[in-house]
Amino acid sequence: MTEHRADGAPTNVPPAMIRYLSRADVERAGLSMDQVIDAVEAGFRSKGHDAVELPAKTAVHPGGPDSFIHAMPADIRDLRSTGLKWISG
Repeated sequence: MTEHRADGAPTNVPPAMIRYLSRADVERAGLSMDQVIDAVEAGFRSKGHDAVELPAKTAVHPGGPDSFIHAMPADIRDLRSTGLKWISG
């Protein structure tokens, strides 16, 4: 029988970690353009190998047609990475 933590998750699965990255956080990472291009290429390669789950973005328009909040999730299995981008305007 599988043991479970107090939150109900199996003990053999680590808890999820959430990182919020501001624009300044991303800039402080100090990646070169070559590193960025390599990372984007790896993502496209994973997508080409059907190792990416990229559902359509979800949108709401709380102030009418000229306002929006979009959620854009993605999971890249090859990189063991899941993320969510929020945008609004």
